[in-house]
This record gives sequence, structure tokens and C-alpha cells, in this order.
Amino acid sequence: GFVDFYFLDQKAALDFTSLNKINQDSLISYKDIYYDLLTAMEIEKIFYVLIGYFTVLIAGVMIYNNSILTYLEKRRQYSILSIIGLNKRKILYGILINNNFFVLIFYFFGLLFSLLVVFLNSKYEIMNLIFINMPFDKLPMNISVFRILESLIFVILVINFSALFPYFKYRNNDLHLESKQVN
Repeated sequence: GFVDFYFLDQKAALDFTSLNKINQDSLISYKDIYYDLLTAMEIEKIFYVLIGYFTVLIAGVMIYNNSILTYLEKRRQYSILSIIGLNKRKILYGILINNNFFVLIFYFFGLLFSLLVVFLNSKYEIMNLIFINMPFDKLPMNISVFRILESLIFVILVINFSALFPYFKYRNNDLHLESKQVN
């Protein structure tokens, strides 16, 4: 009969076959056997990443709309800030610092939640309870530092552009005219 051996990489398989005088042509790669499954998983991963980025873009549009409404509602407050010596650029920096602060807080909580899910999956296999019919004994999950930084930068860019667009749209409005209405 046949005995199945699984190796971490091609080099380990070749070393084993040369030591045991096994014909290398009889080796079948795991990637060859499950090529369709692995390809489907790679496509699915790309699809989920695109859904995530699309979701962030939709959130950016919603934040853009909210930024315009906030600007229009707070024109009087901005004019008071202008009267006490803050120019439009300093007000913009304050808005950007506020937005980035919230992004970092919520991103940190999202990252903690993701790490919690990975931990619970590795310890208690919760994903196996949710996804019953899987071709794996244990659902492979990993968190890539590159993906974490890439998504953080993407979220920060989208949020900052969402705050900058209303600024550029209404930057020519004179805040001092609003201050006359305040008095």
C-alpha cells in the first residue's frame, strides 16, 4: 500500500526522498491535490478584502456627508473661534486631530476584537462551531502586520479626505460674516 507523508516545503520532501531512495516522480504536492480549493480560497480572500475596502469607502462617503452637516451647523462656533484668534487652518487641524483620534480608538478596538476572535478560535475552535462543513480540521486564521498597517493607513486616508472635502468646498466662506450674526 501507500503511505501519505506531508512536508512543510519542497526541500524537506526532496531530502526525505533522497535519503530513503524513493522515486521523486511519485511525490504528489498538497498544492496539486487541493489546487482548486486553494485557488478558491485565495479568490475568496481577495473578495473579502475588496468588500472591506468598499465598506470603508462607503463609510467615508457617510462621514463626508456628516462633515458637511457638521460644518454647516457649527459655522457660528467656528466664527467664534475665528474671532478669538484661530484661523481656518488651525480649525481644520483641530478637526483632523479629532477625526484621527477617533479613528485610532475605534481601530484599536477593532484590532482587539480581531485578536480575540483569533485567540478564541485557536483555544476553543469557535469558528468550527459557526462554520460546520469545512474541509479543514481547524480553520486557518492569521493576522498579518502588513494588512493591519495597510488597512489603518487606508482608513486614516479615507477619514481625512472626508474631512478635507468640506473644508475645501466651504473654505472661501467668510467666518466673520457669521460672527456678525452671533453678536
